[in-house]
This record gives sequence, structure tokens and C-alpha cells, in this order.
Amino acid sequence: MLGRTLRHVSRNLVAYVALIIALSSTSYAAATNLLPRNSVGTKQVINNSLLLKDFEKSQRLKLHGPRGLRGARGAQGVQGLMGPQGVKGDTGAQGPPGMVSASSVYRPESVSVCASLGGVARCPVVVLSLNAGGYAVFGRIHVVPGGGPNGAFADCLLVAAGNTVDDDNAVFPPGDMSDTRTLFLTSLVKLTSAANVSINCGTNIDRPSSVSGTRITAVEVTTLK
Repeated sequence: MLGRTLRHVSRNLVAYVALIIALSSTSYAAATNLLPRNSVGTKQVINNSLLLKDFEKSQRLKLHGPRGLRGARGAQGVQGLMGPQGVKGDTGAQGPPGMVSASSVYRPESVSVCASLGGVARCPVVVLSLNAGGYAVFGRIHVVPGGGPNGAFADCLLVAAGNTVDDDNAVFPPGDMSDTRTLFLTSLVKLTSAANVSINCGTNIDRPSSVSGTRITAVEVTTLK
């Protein structure tokens, strides 16, 4: 069988070669002459058979229409899960001492101060009642000189719960009877129970004086130790 086939092929080899050349020429002619460039139109294309890659880039750009109107805003999504707790920050620096409240007493009129023969007797000029706690206490007194051949002298104390916490005085030389002096008293005071804070003033009997515009102010300080 195989020998018969080989003898047939060898006898007709030229015919087979001619047939192959003829078929190749026909295919080439169909691809070049029967379907020249840009000859395929709508009628030759099967619907839905072309892909995007079959179009040139310039043609693909023409397929994009104008931008449409912006759609309505969608509904809000579900709230996400709470994240993990962050690391604790460093402790900040301690702030300045705070002030809670202030109490004040003012006596504007002129008052003759206590006098004592041979010394200085001091009596309260203005008194402020405070509860237990820590306070910054401030006092101010205007000393008015009196008459007398020896000039004038006045001494004022800041007294808290019976204890002197500050002292100031004014001395007027003879003949200086018009110059009013201002005394300032200040101290930090801690009261373990309710007590009075006062300004006590006095003068010598032979050099009388008076005070006016007397004020005592106590500001509560929470951090006083």
C-alpha cells in the first residue's frame, strides 16, 4: 500500500506543486485585489463582531460622548468601627496657682488712730472676717498727719488671727503737716479656722495722726500650703 502511494506521488509531483502554487496565488489575490484597503463597509461586518482594538485610536476617542450630568448624592454609609485607643500623652506642666474668690472691706472716711502716752497703742481700723483656708492679704492705708510741735508719727500692722504678719509706718517731720503718706501691707496667711484679719494703727499722743481710705483685701489661694 505504501509503495503504491509513493509511486503515485512521484509520478504526479509536478501536478501537486502546480496545484499548491495555484491555491496560494488565489488566496493572495483574494487578500489584495478582491479586498483592497478600506473596502470593508457596514454591510460586510457582522453585528457585534468587532472589538475595541479593531478601531484606530482616533476612532476610539470619537466613541466617548459628552460628560453626563452629575448624579444625586448617595446615602451616607454606615459608621465605621471605633479605632484603638491612642497612647497616653505626657503630663503637662503645672499651671500657676488659681484664685477662687476675693473678699474686701473699704473704709473711705478719716479715722483718728489710737494714741498712748509714752508709746504707740494700735487699735483695729478695718476688720475682715474669713473662713478657714489660705489667703493672699493686701492692705492700703492713707496716713494724714496731725498737728503738734514734734511732727507726726503713725504705725500700722496687718494682723491675722491675732498674729502680726506685716508692719509699715509713716514719720512726718515737724512742720510737714500736709503730705499724706500711703502705707502698703501684704502677706500670705493660712487660717486653720474662721478668724479675723485686720489693719491696726496707732500714734503717739503728742504727735496725733489719722488714717483714711483704708482697704483690706483677701484673695483665697487654693494651693497655699
